[in-house]
Amino acid sequence: MLCHFLNRGILPEHIINLPFPEKVFYKGCYEIYVEDEYEKYKALSGGG
Repeated sequence: MLCHFLNRGILPEHIINLPFPEKVFYKGCYEIYVEDEYEKYKALSGGG
């Protein structure tokens, strides 16, 4: 997950030092991103 945010210019130290509720928010954002990417690749590959 940290690599995902690092690729978007957010330093791991920033994520690590956040309060717990904000970490949960970032984790939720990442999970939504992963689900969206999965659906996109599934549609592109013809899987259904």
